[in-house]
Amino acid sequence: MTKPLFSKSVRKHIRREKARIRREVLDVHLHRELIEKLLQEFLPKKKEESTPSAGAPKRRKAELAVAAKEK
Repeated sequence: MTKPLFSKSVRKHIRREKARIRREVLDVHLHRELIEKLLQEFLPKKKEESTPSAGAPKRRKAELAVAAKEK
């Protein structure tokens, strides 16, 4: 089995907050916005990746091997 993203108590809190938002806010677009904001509070922050060569994406070894064979 895979490890859940959130603990049981956090999942329960998110579920209740989503229900509260849906009950109290009538605008559907505002629902989505508030729920997204709620989820962003609990999601782990992504680390900014530093690329070695001025923003060029990192290439996998397999891609490099294919590129070398084509030359």
